[in-house]
Amino acid sequence: MITNNIPYLIFVIANRLFAIEATKVLEVLINQPIEEIPKSENYVSGIVNFRGEIVTVVDLQKRMGEKEASISSKFLIVIETNFSDRKNTLSFIVQKVIKVIPISPQLIQNPPDFGGYLKPDYIDGIFYQGDVPVVIINFNKVFNSHEISLIEYSI
Repeated sequence: MITNNIPYLIFVIANRLFAIEATKVLEVLINQPIEEIPKSENYVSGIVNFRGEIVTVVDLQKRMGEKEASISSKFLIVIETNFSDRKNTLSFIVQKVIKVIPISPQLIQNPPDFGGYLKPDYIDGIFYQGDVPVVIINFNKVFNSHEISLIEYSI
């Protein structure tokens, strides 16, 4: 039997569950030293060296309009995504990485049109782990091309 399940990496930001397609994740880093960048955007925490490449670290909690992440043990999820038809490597801080699970596309619901923690544009869908919602983030919509340029030029 062929299944069309999609693997998602589930993680925690601001005590809420989020997910990203696992195929976009290059690696999860733990307690990686982050070098701060003066005069960068307020949601840019700094940069890290990832396999010899300088990669920007984004505090998604701050980017989403919440307080800065106060995380003692910082997990970084390094992803590859496309902005303006260019592949970009980016990392973001999360409280905790839970696990990778396969999800059937039939279980993914459309996001609400308004309200909630995130702009609906940032959300690809929602599925449930038991009775807890897991929000699938669309990183191509979290940042616009101007913001990506600012992030790239800040390093």
